[in-house]
Amino acid sequence: MVDSAHFLRRDALVSLRERLSDPDGHHDSVISHLDALDDAIRVAGRPPSSRLIPGLFDLVPVALFIVGESGRVLDANDAAGRLIGRDRAELFGTSDSSLLGRIGSGPTATPANLHHGELLPHGELRALTHADGHTVYCQIHTAASAQHDGTRLWLKVAQDVTSQQQRIEQLHHRANHDELTGLPNRQGLHALLATHLAEGPPTGFAVLFCDIDNFKRVNDSWGHVIGDELLITVARMLADALPHDCRVGRFSGDEFLVTCPDVAVHGGLETFAARVSGILRASLPLGGRLVRISGSVGAAAINGNAATFGDLVRFADAAMFDAKRRGTGRVAIADTTPDNTSTGQLDLEDQLRAALANDGLALHYQPLVDAQGRTTGAEALLRWPHPQRGVLAPDVILPLAEQGDLLAELDRWVLRTALAEAATWPEIDIAVNLSGPPTNEPGQLETLSTLVTDSGIDPHRVILELTETALLELPLLQRHTMGRLAERGVAFAIDDFGTGYSSLARLREMPAQIIKLDRTFLPTTDADDTSVAIIRAIVDLCRATGHHCIAEGVETRVQRDLLTHLGIDAYQGWLFGHPVPAAEFRRNVTTDLRG
Repeated sequence: MVDSAHFLRRDALVSLRERLSDPDGHHDSVISHLDALDDAIRVAGRPPSSRLIPGLFDLVPVALFIVGESGRVLDANDAAGRLIGRDRAELFGTSDSSLLGRIGSGPTATPANLHHGELLPHGELRALTHADGHTVYCQIHTAASAQHDGTRLWLKVAQDVTSQQQRIEQLHHRANHDELTGLPNRQGLHALLATHLAEGPPTGFAVLFCDIDNFKRVNDSWGHVIGDELLITVARMLADALPHDCRVGRFSGDEFLVTCPDVAVHGGLETFAARVSGILRASLPLGGRLVRISGSVGAAAINGNAATFGDLVRFADAAMFDAKRRGTGRVAIADTTPDNTSTGQLDLEDQLRAALANDGLALHYQPLVDAQGRTTGAEALLRWPHPQRGVLAPDVILPLAEQGDLLAELDRWVLRTALAEAATWPEIDIAVNLSGPPTNEPGQLETLSTLVTDSGIDPHRVILELTETALLELPLLQRHTMGRLAERGVAFAIDDFGTGYSSLARLREMPAQIIKLDRTFLPTTDADDTSVAIIRAIVDLCRATGHHCIAEGVETRVQRDLLTHLGIDAYQGWLFGHPVPAAEFRRNVTTDLRG
C-alpha cells in the first residue's frame, strides 16, 4: 500500500475530468467526484505538485485504484472494495490485469506508455468478478501521474456500467435470435457462421434448408396460436435431436436452417439430410388434437461453387423447392455446378409475379361426383408449368404468393380463368378454392363478385371454397357481401372441414352451404370404427343444419361404399379422376354426360 495523499497531482485529475466530459452527461456522477478532489486540492492552497489532504482519497464514493509500474494495485479506496464485494486490503498487490480483466475492443495505448498527465484515448470496458461470483462491468478511465521521486503511477477510475451492458447484451440477443422459438435468426446464423467460414471453408460443411409441409393450412384452419405452438415444438425437436456439433436456426416463417460443420462424420450429406427429414416426420399433440407433420429438406455442402454461407443457403433453398415439388416429406441435394439454373426464393417470387402478369399459370380440374356416380362439377386446382422446375403444385406456389403479397391477385386470376374455362363446359358446377381470407385485402369479395358477373356464367354454378378460419374471421361487411352473392346463387363451401379449431361449436355462424369433409377423416377399412363414428356425426350435423356434404380424397371403392352408406352427398378424389388440364377435362366431361 502507498500513501495515496503523497502522489495524486492536480493536473492528472484535471486531464481525467476533461476526458470524461461529454455532451450527453454519461459520466456526470464521476465528474462531480473528480471535481470534489480538484476543489480540495485548490482549497488546500497547495501547488500542483503537492499532496491531497489526508483521507480524501478514501472518502470519494467512486471506485479508485492506484496501479504501479509493476502492473499491481498499490492502493484502492473503500468504494473500490464495495464495487467487487471485498475488503480494500485484499486488493493490494493484486495484478491489474487479473483484477480488472479486459473485454471487448480496447484502446491503442497502454498505461505503460502514458506520460505524466496523459490519459488513455478511450475508456476500457472491463469485467470485474464480484466476491459472490457475479460479473460487474465497469468503464475504466486511466490517468498517469508520478511521485516526487519520478516513480510513475496510474489512477484508475471505475464506473459501474453493469445495467447498461446488460441492456446492450439483451438488445444484441434480440437482434440475433428469433423471439418465438429462441433459436438464432437469419442474422444470428450469419454472424455465427460468417467468421467460421471466413477462416477457410471447412471440407464437409453443410447447410440444410427445412420447410414444414402444409404449414399455411394449419395456420388457416386452426389459427395462429396453434401455428406458433407447432413452430416452437419443431424448433425444440430439431435442437434436441441434432448432434451436438450441429446448429439450428429459424430462417423465416416456417423455414428452419440446420448447419453441420463436418457432414462426413454423420454419414455424408444424403444420410444426414434423411436424418433431419426423419426428425420432421412426427405426430404432435397440439391444441388438444394429434397433428401429423413432415418437412421438405434441401441440402448443400461446401465446394468450389458454394464457398460462403450465402452460397450454401441459396443452393439449399433451391433444393428445398425441388423437394417440395415432388411431394411432402421429400429430400433434395443441391446441384451446385456452375450451369445450375436453380434460383432462390426471391427469384421464384419474381418469376411467379411475371407468370401472373403473363398468364403463365394453369388450372387443372378434378371432378365432383354425386352418390349416383354422375359428374356434377369440378374443382379448379392451381398449377405452375415452370420452364426449369417442371409443374409446380400449390404447396410450392402459395407460400411464394403469400411472402410476395400476391395471394389476392392469385385468387382473382384463378377465379377469372376458371369461370372463363367453365363457360365452355356443359352445365356443371365450378369450385374455386380461395387461397387466403378475403379480409387480407379490402374489397376482395366485391371484386370476386364482379368477376362472377362479368363472366356471364350462371352464379348457381359457382362454388367458392374457404377454410373455417377464413370464414370465422370475416367482418360484418364481408359477410353482407357473401350474403348478396348467396342470394344470386353463388354457394360457399367450408374446405377441409373438421380440421379447424371451432368446427362444430360455430358451424351456424359460418355463411356457407357446403361442407367438404377433410380426407384425414376417411376410413381405410370398414373396421375403422373411430372414423366411421366421426363421419356419421358430421353427416347428421349437415342434415340437421341443411348443409350439403362432400367427401374429399376418396381413393378406394371401399371408402366410397362406406361413405355412401353413411349418407355422404358427393365425392372427390382419385377414384373418380385425377386433376387434368382444362381441355382434357372438357373432353372427358362432355363424353361422360353424353354417355
